[in-house]
Amino acid sequence: CLVGSEMCIRDSFSSDLSLVERIILNNYLSAKYDISLTANDYYIDDNSVYGDFDHHVTGIGRASDGSLHNNSQGTGIVKINNPSDLNFDEYLFWGEDTKDSDYSFSTSSSYTERQSSTWRVSKRNDLGTVSVSVNASDIDLTGKQSCASLYLIVSNSSSFASKTSYVMTLSSGVYTANNVAFSDGSYFSFEYIDQIVVDNTQFYNGDGLSL
Repeated sequence: CLVGSEMCIRDSFSSDLSLVERIILNNYLSAKYDISLTANDYYIDDNSVYGDFDHHVTGIGRASDGSLHNNSQGTGIVKINNPSDLNFDEYLFWGEDTKDSDYSFSTSSSYTERQSSTWRVSKRNDLGTVSVSVNASDIDLTGKQSCASLYLIVSNSSSFASKTSYVMTLSSGVYTANNVAFSDGSYFSFEYIDQIVVDNTQFYNGDGLSL
């Protein structure tokens, strides 16, 4: 069977997929193989007009029959879970613009470095806020200061000219941002604030320059 197909995935379970799992799976396969869906086409950011965020698509949601999937990572590095208000016929999908990213960081503005990939979400109705997590081992923080902060950044613009930043807390090797609010079509990525606190009044960046 085709690797990644619904038949193969169903063969790995002892029971049939629920309705919500089938909807999420079909949207993933639609993006991965560029197949149009005739029903329940909820992830639209795989289309060229929305930027071709075709990779590592997955989602959370609750189907009209009540079946629930509220914790998902899929084939990518981003896990989203803990929706605060997930009701019937509500979904959040996300996909990445890069198929095989090295998840390194590069300078994007003064004293910040941005991760090399960008993700975009498709949202159906309002499921409240969510938690967003990534394993520390899945991103390249080589040479970064352990005392500096990693942030999840969310924006309605692909340039992140205006953004909301959520500090990510590291616990047991996992970075997590809680109470994250996405709009339909939001972009998100990760940003490292390249600062070292020397004392209560003076800060330096990673190159030792005074701020």
